[in-house]
Amino acid sequence: LAARAAGETRITGAAELRVKESDRLAALAVNLRRIGVQVEELPDGLVIEGTTRPLSGRVECFHDHRIAMAFGVLGAAPGCDIRVDDPGVADVSFPGFWRLLTRVTDAARRRPTAPGRCTVVTIDGSAGAGKSTTAAAVAARLGFRHLDSGAIYRAVTLGLMDSEDGCETVERITPRELAALALEVRWDGAAMEIRICGESVPEAALRAERVTAMVSRVSAVPAVREHLLELQRDAARPPGLVAEGRDMGTVVFPDAGVKVYLDADPRERARRRLLQGGAADPKPEEVEAEAARLAVRDRTDSSRTVAPLLMAADAHHLDTTDMEPQSQIAAIVNMAMAAEAGRQPSRRAGESD
Repeated sequence: LAARAAGETRITGAAELRVKESDRLAALAVNLRRIGVQVEELPDGLVIEGTTRPLSGRVECFHDHRIAMAFGVLGAAPGCDIRVDDPGVADVSFPGFWRLLTRVTDAARRRPTAPGRCTVVTIDGSAGAGKSTTAAAVAARLGFRHLDSGAIYRAVTLGLMDSEDGCETVERITPRELAALALEVRWDGAAMEIRICGESVPEAALRAERVTAMVSRVSAVPAVREHLLELQRDAARPPGLVAEGRDMGTVVFPDAGVKVYLDADPRERARRRLLQGGAADPKPEEVEAEAARLAVRDRTDSSRTVAPLLMAADAHHLDTTDMEPQSQIAAIVNMAMAAEAGRQPSRRAGESD
């Protein structure tokens, strides 16, 4: 609790904790430091500085059931990714502890939200920065809907390509022609299903190369973006929404409670895209070629006249080049929970304005 409390917590008069199954004061101090908490060890206690930063790392139980359970509870808190080295030791005093903890935390994430209240988290960024993987995981952690705006634009592209006129005249498309696609977004909990003319669109069809080659052109058309604006905004329902794309924080949800802009080194982005596409070990020349393709996409997205790719002025900038996926997920979950609590999370290493 002290690790997540506001300000400094001073615990004294607890010298007897040094002669339990482990030296619990020392065990707490060393493990709190490992996960990023500032702590001072006293002869009979601890001084712990609370933080809203993401906490992550592996903790050592020292064969002590109380240490295992203490860090299990902390690890269940939003914004934490803590791994206990010997979870089974908890059975000494509390068999079934981990099952109960999982049930309690799952129930808390599904708790009803006050009518009309909805936290929106926007995750924008260029291709290959990690938006989709991160957004899906953040939404799952928070129990929010996950809006993949890129998939919606791909669905429109696919629908137009399969229409009688194709995409050759997409720049002159009319609202009536777009309405004829009968595009729908349906929700099964957090999962998004896209339908065109009543038929569910398979993920494989959305990710086909022919769609990838055309989607930037289609998404740059003002009429298309205008047509999809309210469809995307309608996804923001309690308990919350994680929306990923390129203009989520600037155009679609300008008043979002949490805005994040993901970025990464161009070659790292290219390497990730190749791995995502099934390449086992991309060669340097393949990475360079993919980086060149991404650069073209970046220029297209950043220079379009309507809703260009920009970082919102109030967004958190996360450079994910050297970040582990779990760290960036934990960082954004922490921001969302801090926003719900009405406080501003402090920035951390890897972030910049």
